[in-house]
Amino acid sequence: MRPAAVETGYLDIPRSCSLAELGDRFDISPNAAFERFRRGVKALVENTVHPDDRAS
Repeated sequence: MRPAAVETGYLDIPRSCSLAELGDRFDISPNAAFERFRRGVKALVENTVHPDDRAS
């Protein structure tokens, strides 16, 4: 299963999907979609790029 941000084109350059459209897909606001996206990116970076830098 591909992540929705990839599947919808939100991460494409230029984007082929807006944050509002991504939120609509999950029946959440654009702000909520952005917050979830940021938390996901943070977790990805903390667990792959800098796994030893996580706050205890």
